[in-house]
Amino acid sequence: MINNEFCGAVDGLSHPKLVLNDGSNMVVARGHRSNVGLVFGSTPSASRIFPNFEHLVDIILVTYVLTEKIRKDGEKNRRRG
Repeated sequence: MINNEFCGAVDGLSHPKLVLNDGSNMVVARGHRSNVGLVFGSTPSASRIFPNFEHLVDIILVTYVLTEKIRKDGEKNRRRG
């Protein structure tokens, strides 16, 4: 079974992380948000799927899209107050 979890990165931004929900907390996939990159240049958003989980790419992609929508809706609601 897979459990979706968010972790705070060192830079303070949210990076979605998909981990196994079997007690091992093995990372299945990790998302990276786009960056404007004033110093080092811009980078597009990306999702990295770790080895041995390529067969779950469709489930991982849908999960990533849904969690990004939830995150963006939450940010929008916080800005509105």
